[in-house]
Amino acid sequence: MCLFGRKKKKQEQEAMRKAAEERAALEAQKEKERKEKEAKRLEEALRAHNEQAEKLSKLKEPEPVEEEPVVEENKKSGRKYNGKIIIYKDGENYRYVLKASNGELLCTSETYSSKQTVTAAVETLKNNVENGIFSVYEDKHGRFQYVLTSKTNRIIIVGEIYSSRNTCLSAIESVKKFATTADVVYSEEDIKQHYNILEETFDANEVESAPNGKIEIVEENGKYYYVLKASNGVLLFTSKTFSSSKTCLTNIENFKQLLSLNNFKIYMDKNKIYVFKIFNKVNSLMIIGEHYDSLAKCKSALTSVIRFGKEAKVVE
Repeated sequence: MCLFGRKKKKQEQEAMRKAAEERAALEAQKEKERKEKEAKRLEEALRAHNEQAEKLSKLKEPEPVEEEPVVEENKKSGRKYNGKIIIYKDGENYRYVLKASNGELLCTSETYSSKQTVTAAVETLKNNVENGIFSVYEDKHGRFQYVLTSKTNRIIIVGEIYSSRNTCLSAIESVKKFATTADVVYSEEDIKQHYNILEETFDANEVESAPNGKIEIVEENGKYYYVLKASNGVLLFTSKTFSSSKTCLTNIENFKQLLSLNNFKIYMDKNKIYVFKIFNKVNSLMIIGEHYDSLAKCKSALTSVIRFGKEAKVVE
């Protein structure tokens, strides 16, 4: 009886184990199907957006209604090339875009809460084009983007995303050429659709943090920067450079705090490249992420940055 009882108990345990494995496999399959369904939904939404954008791009770009010049137009005679800054309504907020004389989009601002603040931001752009610092950043995919910062390291504007360093440098020269003398006009129309650009918020409330991420500090030519890696070693984020390891460490702590604020946006530029942005409490842009060729990849990357970044261990 004793042997029979032990054998029966062992059989029951084996049956329970198999049942548990089957349940786990079923749950894993359901989760996989859910993710595939969500990815398909996102791709379909993106495809619909791109199709609409393509249709719009074939239409003649309407000139914004110059209802109210925000800044007095440059009236110098004989000027051959003339850029334009268009201030426009974006929902309840305002933005501006800088265009070259040939209509090329050079940069798109962040949102501002009022006409007064966006007008002040345009003046800040003009001042910092002359006195600020342009930097070019290359991401892990070999794409390039310029950032204009003030002398106090505040981000003034972030450029579009380019496939080569030379093209990015050329865009910087265009900004320098057109920004300070551009005519500034105001439009009540939301003109983002004419430039095939898109921005949306990203809710990270359901993203759980993982304790096995890693932040490495790197020193190159007397400058310091940090990289965030997932538990499997995949590179998730590369910071800008800092003048000292102490400043770099301070910015790592600021980076972790920003991840807890849940103030994220995903931006698609005119070339249909996606990048995530991280903002502080007062909606100032603080962090610019890597570049991705699909919305789903960008969202997945930002999720990983949030998951592994909050509790990442720092390695010097």
